[in-house]
Amino acid sequence: MAESQSKQEIDYSVVPYSQQQIDNFIDEDLKLILNENLWNEYKRNKETNDICSVCKMPNDSIWWMKVKGEICVGNMDNIDDLLDKSLKERHHEWHELYLDGDIYTDKYQVHPKTEICYFKYKTPIKFVSPRDTCYLKMRRDLPDNQAFILSYRSVTINEHIPLDKHCVRITFNGAHMIEKRKNNPNQGFMYTYIQHADGSGSIPKLFANFAQCDIMLNEITGVRKAMLNPINRPADNEQVDKDQQSRFNKKLSQKEQSDNTVAKEDVLTKKNDSSKFNYWSREDKIIKGLAEYSGKNIENKKLLVVTPASVQQNILPASNETNVRYCDIQLSQKKLPAVYGYLNSPLLPLEAATDPILHLVDNLNRYVKIAKQHCTTSVDASLTHDESAAIYLYTMEMGDGSFYRILNKALRSEDRPALKPWFYYLKLLDYALNKLKSQNIVAWRGMHTDASKSFKKDDEIVWWSINSCSSSVDIVKNFLGTNSTLFLIECTNGKDISSDTAYPNENEVILMPGTCLKVVSDPLDHEGGLHIVHLRETETI
Repeated sequence: MAESQSKQEIDYSVVPYSQQQIDNFIDEDLKLILNENLWNEYKRNKETNDICSVCKMPNDSIWWMKVKGEICVGNMDNIDDLLDKSLKERHHEWHELYLDGDIYTDKYQVHPKTEICYFKYKTPIKFVSPRDTCYLKMRRDLPDNQAFILSYRSVTINEHIPLDKHCVRITFNGAHMIEKRKNNPNQGFMYTYIQHADGSGSIPKLFANFAQCDIMLNEITGVRKAMLNPINRPADNEQVDKDQQSRFNKKLSQKEQSDNTVAKEDVLTKKNDSSKFNYWSREDKIIKGLAEYSGKNIENKKLLVVTPASVQQNILPASNETNVRYCDIQLSQKKLPAVYGYLNSPLLPLEAATDPILHLVDNLNRYVKIAKQHCTTSVDASLTHDESAAIYLYTMEMGDGSFYRILNKALRSEDRPALKPWFYYLKLLDYALNKLKSQNIVAWRGMHTDASKSFKKDDEIVWWSINSCSSSVDIVKNFLGTNSTLFLIECTNGKDISSDTAYPNENEVILMPGTCLKVVSDPLDHEGGLHIVHLRETETI
């Protein structure tokens, strides 16, 4: 049999199929993945620069981006190391990925526009299990056995699948699936399949800032159709619209502000030709999908859109009931792991830094725009526009859904991996605050309840959240009622942000997450039900 295979040598220097045939092969294979005609694939129409393609099932919220990363420095011996390093930088929970199969690189040439393989794997199939979804990597031979297609098919987990030379199960944390290919030492490359859960319909973003792997991301003409996301639903979604309207009305009623009605504008829901889409903008090495709407009524269906002006009206003025940053304290002695991961994150513009958390904070993209509008110039010349706006965004009051409340809740949570979407914003905020001079100052903070019994002299505590204080005791006392706790804090690393806050008259000072404090003396019970706790900052974890 080996002799017969050797006689059927293939000339890999010649592409045996026409481009139309190749496209048909790929389209057919994509349809086989679910045995339904639900799969869309978008390919660029370029030759040597064909480095990226994007595909998505229309009824799903998962995007797949296939990226070719040129290895600038390396040889055949360390391509594996470069790949592993790239994966670990992308996903900190990455462990090991075991690939079974030797790739023969003696004589082959891969057509630059296709996923068709002109080389040989030792085994035809592999079993991959990212998270709870399992895929089978299948090999399908093409006519005349001159090439084959490798694809992932969704399968049901079967514990009895034999893990022998014909099938290898690969399990790892995260949602990446890798196909690795080797060329000659000077032209090595790899393909990376990256899974993005993306309910908003935006195109996936890829942050590529590696010294070893320069992953090029250019505008893809063909992928623009992919931006026609679930907002542009072709099907009847009256119930979805009603649900969105109901949720919005509920939030308004909770605010109990009859004079603060949000402007309701007619927007598109159906006809794509009546909308304006700005599909792509590029900042650093980020591809970002943006949707801008014409504001015109399309047929009789309407969605509720909140304009930047109307959102600004919803930013609550400082009052005893609303501005509670100075009282946002959670008494807990839980020993949580320190958070350092964000320090290794790239420094991004505010829009890009908040993009991973858009689904966590309602109307966040609108608040970001408002923050940048109010921070066109910073009093502190050392801060950039984005750095000043990052501070401003943190201080904006929006009721229970305030940005700082959601962020601080995540910082106090024992679920530390849940903080990852916040890393880019935390990096930007930390970078901005480090530019400000540390203040050796007395600051004040409060609680609406009597917490004095939780503090004893010489106790040591750690505040895991971002801590808003004021250098004016009167500011904090205004937010406290009877039977409250007032914290007097001797700060050594306080950051005065009064020049970049939404409330410049409050003399706000920030202490960063991981601030360690020591109780200087036993609490003082003051007349009127006010209890004073004296703290001294010792260090920051």
